[in-house]
Amino acid sequence: MHSPSLTPASLRGGRALAALLAMMITSKRTHMDYFVRRTRTKRMQLPAEMPRAFLPP
Repeated sequence: MHSPSLTPASLRGGRALAALLAMMITSKRTHMDYFVRRTRTKRMQLPAEMPRAFLPP
């Protein structure tokens, strides 16, 4: 999103866009391993993997 100046309307639009993108990524995370692989910094062991699989996004 690009705006020449920060106005209340542009801030609202930016927040709405950020919330929409966050919701899309979070909802896809349970269905696609691609997002999980890209966000991990190192390999997880099985004891850490099990609780993560059952926690809400």
